[in-house]
Amino acid sequence: MSGALAQHAEATLGRIGTRREAVVRELFRNLVTAQGTRAVRDREDLLSVFAAAGADGEVSRAEAAEVLDALIGARLLTAYDQPGELAVGGQQIEIVHESLLQAWPRLVRWQTQDADGAQLRHQLRQAAQLWHDRGRSEDLLWSGNAYRDFTVWRERYSGGLTSTEEAFAEAAARRDGRRRTRRRMAVAGAIGIAAVVAIGALGL
Repeated sequence: MSGALAQHAEATLGRIGTRREAVVRELFRNLVTAQGTRAVRDREDLLSVFAAAGADGEVSRAEAAEVLDALIGARLLTAYDQPGELAVGGQQIEIVHESLLQAWPRLVRWQTQDADGAQLRHQLRQAAQLWHDRGRSEDLLWSGNAYRDFTVWRERYSGGLTSTEEAFAEAAARRDGRRRTRRRMAVAGAIGIAAVVAIGALGL
């Protein structure tokens, strides 16, 4: 059973084409939790990882949507609408079955390669969603060590961020920039005061 599932996944990837393999990887990267289990993602949020119009060498959101639909059509991913009062967004996407996470060697390899940064990515997703749900309060932005850890991770991370995560990161960067400016001004002010005091002491 697992062998047939892996063969089906490889055959689907072959039909999608090697040029779009990075898109498949990015979609699955966002559909697996840091613990290696299936995650449910809103379709529009999932596709927001890709640029609206791909630049040279980049995949556009429309092309990513085609790949996503191909994976759904091949029954590697499933798409559904949340019922009535449970609905909080649009179409929901998830990996069709937990067994695919262990049965498909390529997906296992991708998860292994992403393992180091998976936990921070999970924390980013949770923090960004909380920040967004609570009116994008500045108090919920990362700062200090948390923000420094994020910047180090972001330099190494090869994947994209969703629109909410990107907005969270940009807001945190602006806040960090303002704090740095205030610190520089405070230091400059302290140096200026010390200089005035020293000159006054010399005059005396």
